[in-house]
Amino acid sequence: MLIHPSASARLSASWCLGSISVALPSQLTPLVDRCLERMNKLKSSPEAVAGYSGALASLLGRVYQCPLGIPHAKGKVESLNFVTS
Repeated sequence: MLIHPSASARLSASWCLGSISVALPSQLTPLVDRCLERMNKLKSSPEAVAGYSGALASLLGRVYQCPLGIPHAKGKVESLNFVTS
């Protein structure tokens, strides 16, 4: 749903991922990794970039509710090297 053409569907999916990360704190880091990987792979699609960016914002916004937090090594997010035309 994160690459759905409807913005409301993408936002709902992002909210759901944030809720999952609170319910299952051990899944927060794998979800962040997966979103970064997919956004980098699908960077040519505006819907994908918007959807995965929303999901990352939701996940990172819920870190304070997760007792495990995120690993120290994950503090640096690599640049995605977007090409603008």
